[in-house]
Amino acid sequence: MNDYTFSRSADLLSYDEYATFITKVDGDFTPSLLSRINLRDYYAKLSEKAKVVVCRLQKEIVGLICFYDNALETRTAYVTLLAVASAHRGKGIASELLKRAQQEAKDNGMKAMGIHTNNPKARSLYQRCGFMLISSSPQQDNTLERYYLEKELIAPPMNILLTSAGRRTYLINYFKKALAGKGLVHASNSVMTYTLTQADRHVLTPGIYDDGYIDFLLTYCQREQITAIISLFDIDLPVLAANRARFDEAGVRLVLSDERVTGICNDKWKTYDFLQTHGFDQAASYLSLGKAEAALLSGKISFPLILKPRWGMGSIGIYQAETQEELRVFYKKIKRDIFQSYLRFESQANQDACVMIQEKIKGEEYGLDVLNDLNGTYVTTIAKKKLAMRAGETDIAEIVDSAPFEPIGKKLSEALGHIANLDVDCFLAPSGKIYVLELNCRFGGQYPFSHNAGVDFPKQILDWLEGKATDAAFITPRIGTKSAKELTPVVISE
Repeated sequence: MNDYTFSRSADLLSYDEYATFITKVDGDFTPSLLSRINLRDYYAKLSEKAKVVVCRLQKEIVGLICFYDNALETRTAYVTLLAVASAHRGKGIASELLKRAQQEAKDNGMKAMGIHTNNPKARSLYQRCGFMLISSSPQQDNTLERYYLEKELIAPPMNILLTSAGRRTYLINYFKKALAGKGLVHASNSVMTYTLTQADRHVLTPGIYDDGYIDFLLTYCQREQITAIISLFDIDLPVLAANRARFDEAGVRLVLSDERVTGICNDKWKTYDFLQTHGFDQAASYLSLGKAEAALLSGKISFPLILKPRWGMGSIGIYQAETQEELRVFYKKIKRDIFQSYLRFESQANQDACVMIQEKIKGEEYGLDVLNDLNGTYVTTIAKKKLAMRAGETDIAEIVDSAPFEPIGKKLSEALGHIANLDVDCFLAPSGKIYVLELNCRFGGQYPFSHNAGVDFPKQILDWLEGKATDAAFITPRIGTKSAKELTPVVISE
């Protein structure tokens, strides 16, 4: 965006510039603009009654928004034209034009801004920018739907729902502090936990795979005026992502990655395949006990081996085998563990390939928080050295210089295009190679170590939801900070 300039006022837009730009983008509208307007009459009307914000690359107009903010009775501004030249799309110009128009309308006393469109992609853009769908109706030819969307310019409360909150009490507190009274933190889970009691409001939901789960959440979001949902559980992510359109329709922002990304991260075999395809160093891995034993026999791999569920999180069913006998015993035991837990839902479709066997990497274990913005664009990588582990979770860690890990974080960001935080587990081998093992596209259990070092991803995410820029203060850690997660007994009820 650094090469683009934005300027206000129709006085800065000559008729010739305006006519050239409208002719260039005319084909993007259905029906075309030129079939509906007289160029000179429309220009005269805009010059007299509308406000205009223009985006230029050097002297060339590449984007334009025209809006009226003179409806003193309703105090609702109206966007009559928004267009960006095709060669310059995907760079945030339309969002920036909308943001500037909203600020001007708000400064002029407008309470809301409305816009019509029959373009589903444009509608999606407006909804990402906080506009809510008010109505839709077929156009005269019945081939297109005409949508009307509106956005409040005087910000309503920003209420955040953390789904599948489990025992992540610290994240409830982080978001409450970040909101600073601008809204409420809601938490949901299918079973009661202490974490729920620490939210401003909480609710017990149906199970994630229950047919009524999404309907329940949508009803709750509408009743409680939820602005955005952030899920804290791997299994929840693809279910929500598959229903993104329904949440968009309700004006609720899902701060989570799409189905492709959640599929790669939740399925450890897909993770392995993705990392191999993109050139990341990997531990030799197998989905078949027979193939792993053949690799041992041929000398391709050696003990110890790590066995874990193909789908899952935390410490469920993770074992280290030192001998052939242990390998076979643990393989059978993991299968039993899987089908006695929530992991059975994913594993039922492929029961003979639901256990992953990996050669153990020798080296030091590190964790990364790779942050993308809400458009999936890379922001930063925070690196930490894991000093103590317990049941698959990091207990003690130290923030280290991220420079050696920055290329990996950026490469992962660009290949995945995830939204917000990506939790990454990796090993630094004695050879200097960095092996990436696991990806979780959510706040992971190692995020508190970044937060303790001065990072504040929750505050940054809230700022992005409000259309604000990235703030270095929220994404820069204090190198050398060592911290621990402690357990404290608590009373849920008496």
